[in-house]
Amino acid sequence: MTADVQANAWLGAASLGGPDVDPEDPWSLNRRRIFRPSPSGKTLALPTAPPDERNWRHPKVGWGLVLLDDDAIPVADKAVGATAPAPLKRLLANRVGSPVFYYRPGSMNGYLRRYFSDGRPACDLDVAASLTGVGPFEIPKYLLIYGSPATIPWRAQYALNMSRCVGRLDLVDGALDRYVGHLIDDWSAIRCDPLSPVVWSVNFGASDITALMEQLIADQFWARISAEPEFGTAVRLKGGSATVGALSEALRRHPGLVVTTSHGMTGPMEAPGAASTELGLLVDANAALTTMTAFPDDAIPAGAIWYAHACCSAGSDSASQYSGLFPDGHPIARTMTSLAANVGDRIAPLPSRLLAAGRPLRAFVGHVEPTFDWTLKDPFTRQAVGSAIADALYTKLFYKGTPIGLAFAEIYAQAGVFLTEWQQTLQRVNRDEAGAAERARYLLVAALDRQSMVLLGDPTVSLPLA
Repeated sequence: MTADVQANAWLGAASLGGPDVDPEDPWSLNRRRIFRPSPSGKTLALPTAPPDERNWRHPKVGWGLVLLDDDAIPVADKAVGATAPAPLKRLLANRVGSPVFYYRPGSMNGYLRRYFSDGRPACDLDVAASLTGVGPFEIPKYLLIYGSPATIPWRAQYALNMSRCVGRLDLVDGALDRYVGHLIDDWSAIRCDPLSPVVWSVNFGASDITALMEQLIADQFWARISAEPEFGTAVRLKGGSATVGALSEALRRHPGLVVTTSHGMTGPMEAPGAASTELGLLVDANAALTTMTAFPDDAIPAGAIWYAHACCSAGSDSASQYSGLFPDGHPIARTMTSLAANVGDRIAPLPSRLLAAGRPLRAFVGHVEPTFDWTLKDPFTRQAVGSAIADALYTKLFYKGTPIGLAFAEIYAQAGVFLTEWQQTLQRVNRDEAGAAERARYLLVAALDRQSMVLLGDPTVSLPLA
């Protein structure tokens, strides 16, 4: 065949072209695979379609348990989780074939150890590099950490979240037994209506971050569901209606989803004990706190998923990732230093109460660190980047029973994008380009903000949609 080949490149007076090249030239064929019949006479099989990641029971998706390692425990016991609390052993028996992994103190946060009962040596697996599944050298898509952040740190959860869907439980005795029991039967005995969500947002005025949180998360989510007739019984509480009492009353309607945006309590700094008991409590329109007495048993939204966009709504860290971001004496720096010293690694009291209840929550999503207005709206382009949260809550979570861990996976993927851009922007900083340092700071803060959003509860739970 003789023909010309042309490129859309301009030489100044004419376009670029020339004679065609031989299709058998090695350039295009150096990766060609020649399929030949196997010795058995069968044709080689092509890969099958990848599994649906919502199906956590598929062996190439999978669910696994993460425990704290202890060198005093025999390897054979660790291989099958024999020393795990009885409710977790019951969960493992229910989820046949699910592997058990171990976090080793002092190890890199993105690594998990697996032990085998067949004589194979233990192996340390890099979560970012491992294939997904329940096989011997694979790590499942869904992971449940069991333990306090004081023993398995938040940063291990942050690292695992970058490529897996991770939840955490820190319950004991009857509370753990109740949660696992409801998890196994998918809260079948509990009345819970996913089409009647409660949306509660506090707004302290245009100059306060609460206005931006309300606009980009609560209002955007409400705009989507209010346009659908199926959500006719949804409840919206804002302005003067965003009180503790109104929220408590709305939760008695058995919502399947609760979305709240507000400040989260981080003080008083001069009273460490109070800081621990009030950590992350939501602040209402009248500056009152959503204390534990505000949620008696009949006001706990059993079987619901709760998203709380508030500082420390999920807990606190003994070493803030934002350490050094603000100069000494800055109000935000003083608060973060106080929390790290006086409260440390802890799950906040509100999610602890909700997950340990007699009729517990399915899952709670909140923050370990404060969030900033920078991380909701790009200060350079003014683009709303926080609206991805509203998208996760509606488009993802309501799509055919998507597990909560998978619904928020794209939020954690944003952290990777921000970190990549931050690394590239550092090169511009080194060239002293105008505005590069400010851009680098924003990108790093935004990445850490996404990382510090955590899931408490099992990552496979989903809304009970028909």
